[in-house]
Amino acid sequence: PTPGAITFEGANDFNIKQVEDAGMTAFPTLYIGKGWMNGKGEADEAKSYPPSDLTSDADPTYLYSQTYYNFVLQFMTFYAGHFDYVVVENEESSGLFWGGTADEYVRIVKTAYKAINDADPDVKVTNGGFVSSIFGLCMADDWIENGITTPEAAYDAVIEYSRAASESGETVLTTRELVTAALGQPDVQAECDEVTFILANIAGAVDALNFHFYEDPEVMHYVTEWYERRMGLGGYSVPLLSNESGQRGTLAYVATYDHAADVFRKMTTAAGLGLAAQLWFA
Repeated sequence: PTPGAITFEGANDFNIKQVEDAGMTAFPTLYIGKGWMNGKGEADEAKSYPPSDLTSDADPTYLYSQTYYNFVLQFMTFYAGHFDYVVVENEESSGLFWGGTADEYVRIVKTAYKAINDADPDVKVTNGGFVSSIFGLCMADDWIENGITTPEAAYDAVIEYSRAASESGETVLTTRELVTAALGQPDVQAECDEVTFILANIAGAVDALNFHFYEDPEVMHYVTEWYERRMGLGGYSVPLLSNESGQRGTLAYVATYDHAADVFRKMTTAAGLGLAAQLWFA
């Protein structure tokens, strides 16, 4: 609630203890949130914002934010030896969760990476995970802009990728015309620009790359292949994982054998594609 006044007897600490008492390892996501570090309150739209002291120039001790570095260092020092992975923020390309720019997020990850490594060098750091539904459009935009495929082939890939969402009524990218219209939307272009910027500039600040996935398992390979392409352009290579995989559908569907089979298919597909970890988001 105030600078330096972290307590380790709150709800998060209780949850971590419950996980560990059950013989498991917690896989936490660190949020800055809203409060003393950035002056934001409940009326502000996003769930997390950059700290007020975030700078453009790196300090050798704390990099881009002393308050954030100190917070992460204190938290991770207390929990040294407890975690295998730590996620920095959540869905950083979504304005619902991250209230800063893509460049500010990169600086946050770099600051967190240094603090985490200073406190517990054995922990692997990963980004927050991009929104599942955006990958088809961003992939197609990249393919078309760089002449990797014909626009028609890119449109067909988006339609295939979007099938699970279409069937659950969440989106209707079922024709090439609809894909063209979606790619022409400024908010889609802005989100894809943020995703590609982060992937291009996050080298050296993550030990793994994270994505969220709710589509059919048959199209998961599109995400892993596109991540490999973007890492290659950025000059780095790290393992891939998903800290939020789930299955779209109604509550009635959840109670069926088909749902159980779909969960199993998605988990085994992730293993077959070499994901370092996958967390099921029920």
